[in-house]
Amino acid sequence: MIYDVKIYGPNGKLKETKSAKNLMAEIWKGLDAGMGTPYAKQIKKKEKKVKRDNDYGTAVCGFKGCENVFQRNSKRHKFCKRERVIKSQQCQALHNAAKSKVAVVEITCGKCGVVFRGVTNRRYCGKPCKHS
Repeated sequence: MIYDVKIYGPNGKLKETKSAKNLMAEIWKGLDAGMGTPYAKQIKKKEKKVKRDNDYGTAVCGFKGCENVFQRNSKRHKFCKRERVIKSQQCQALHNAAKSKVAVVEITCGKCGVVFRGVTNRRYCGKPCKHS
């Protein structure tokens, strides 16, 4: 169902009122012309983004121990991409692996007093003394 439409100008005053009957006539007129809607000409098509040349400059690789200078592809590009190196050994993969490792520390067993290496949340060495 289509209702009457009020069109206001930029100053907020009523510019014109279109009746439902006139709107339906405009819509059918546009469909007959093959446009889809009579307002299709008013819709602006989005312009495609033009690919620019690589203008993000150069940077030093963010991985510790790698001092390679590389051409950046985006503002967020932090790691170099080394030629002839498998993906798991690239600087970004090595950085993520080092960042996600759990710290291993020396812990004294709560029951028997033996010093062992483990993650910080462990309390017992895992020998038979654990639950005795």
